[in-house]
Amino acid sequence: MIEEKICPLHQAHAGSCKISSIECFRFDKELKQRLFPGYGYQDGCGVLTLGSDHGDIGISGFALPCTAMHGDFVRWAYVFQRIKGLSLEDALQYALLKQEVWGIDRAQILESALTCMTSEPETAFPVKSEWNCLRDRSYLFDHAQAYISF
Repeated sequence: MIEEKICPLHQAHAGSCKISSIECFRFDKELKQRLFPGYGYQDGCGVLTLGSDHGDIGISGFALPCTAMHGDFVRWAYVFQRIKGLSLEDALQYALLKQEVWGIDRAQILESALTCMTSEPETAFPVKSEWNCLRDRSYLFDHAQAYISF
């Protein structure tokens, strides 16, 4: 099961924006329990963040059972590196094209982050939300079990 924040994609913005950065964090036990209570020690919980050349940020949280994350986390997240430099529209099409190979979980995580890129931050992270901690990069690094960046 994927748990995610979903934001509306503004189509006018989707073609002109290009993905300039990709980061993927796998949370440690403390942050996993804070954001995804009930998931086990081996389960993969974390966040995918995308940055655009226009300064937009897209974030998608995920919680996957250990059976959905084959191999180590870096290998699992490595597929996202292929979208760097693509427009939001092209990245979404790429995710749809690769859904069968990647698995539906990864495709949905990417789709959610792309959808979130052009919305207002308050839409993705309402005030008083447990998810507000994701805005603090130092907090994320303090609570990352694993990290990869492209």
